[in-house]
Parts: sequence; structure tokens; C-alpha cells
Amino acid sequence: MPKVTAPLVGSHFRPPAKAILGVLPSACALLVVPEPDNAYDVNALQVFVRSADIPASQHSELDSAASLYGTSLAEILAQERWHLGYVKATEAVHLAPRINNLAAEPGRWTANEEGQPFVPATLSFDSAGKPLVAMDLPE
Repeated sequence: MPKVTAPLVGSHFRPPAKAILGVLPSACALLVVPEPDNAYDVNALQVFVRSADIPASQHSELDSAASLYGTSLAEILAQERWHLGYVKATEAVHLAPRINNLAAEPGRWTANEEGQPFVPATLSFDSAGKPLVAMDLPE
């Protein structure tokens, strides 16, 4: 399966997502969740990180950064996962149908703790340090 990489955008609308992204290492596990009921974009793809996947070695730095957004490390870790933003819309329009096709293939779709489908992904960064979401998707 080919690896697809797309920009992760909108973290500045989701405090403390920017602080969390600032401490996550490349290759950190992410979840990509289709949001077909999104009022602005039926192809919207949400991007989440599980709080448990935030490296303990980064907790002190995250606690300092999170305070700038009016929250604390304890509050971040108390939540199961954090919405970091979205796959950029110009990419999601092409990726959402491919992701949704996975639902039709037995054994290809994964569900989270709430039974909500998601695609496993990883975090990477472009040459300017901007976050990217990397997923293995069929053509």
C-alpha cells in the first residue's frame, strides 16, 4: 500500500493542540477519523493523538507550553485523546473517498474505543517544520 502524506491544519483553532504538536516526535501514532457530518466539508478528516502516545520525556515541556493556552499537563493527560486539527481540505477531498472505501473491505477498517472508525497514521514534518499526516492507503 502506498504511503500518503498530507498537511495537518487548523491546530491554532484547538488549544492546546499547537502545544501538543510542538512536543510530539516524528512517527508519533495518530488517528484519522472521517467526519462526514461536518457542516463545512463532507470530506473532513479529523486528526487525533491519544494522550498516552505523548512521550513522558516531553511532559515537562508540554506542561510549560500548555500553560500559554490556559491548560495544564494534568488536564491534557486526563483526556483520552486530543483533536489536533484536520487533513488539509484540498487533500481530504481526494483521500476521504479512499478512506471511506476501506469500510467496505472486511478487516481493513479499525474502530476506536467508542466504536468510531479511524485510519492509523503517523506524524511527520515538512522541511519548514509544519506537521504532516502519513497514512497507508490503497489506490
